[in-house]
Amino acid sequence: MRKKNGFTLIEVLAVVVIAGILFSIGAAMMQTTIMISRHDSFLATAHSLEEAARQYSYHHRIGKEETERVTYSELIGEGLIERVKDPYTGDLFEDDNTTFISFKNNEPLLICLKGYTHESCGDSNGEGLSFSLLSRERIVRME
Repeated sequence: MRKKNGFTLIEVLAVVVIAGILFSIGAAMMQTTIMISRHDSFLATAHSLEEAARQYSYHHRIGKEETERVTYSELIGEGLIERVKDPYTGDLFEDDNTTFISFKNNEPLLICLKGYTHESCGDSNGEGLSFSLLSRERIVRME
């Protein structure tokens, strides 16, 4: 009798095919997880800006009129936040970024957060999105 050593070509091929399928499923899940974390980071940035805007409003409210809108560059200039990193590109937002927060009764109400490739500004009118409506689904890719 002959002693059988090793695997047949069919067995090796089956293992390679199964490994390829598992790898492709894992890669797709990894991409989804990375995109979700980038969206969550973008939302966390929006909430950090909300808190900085609230501090800005409290500081400027004393003896002055109500604050209507504050920009990213004003928050930077006041030292209330440091430059923010865009989670999609890894680059820091420029000081002249057009992100803004709108107020009602000196309370932050709307945000228009603009990154390099994504934004969350509500409808096409660009007036801003209510902080209560911020979600992953409201982040859109800019063209």
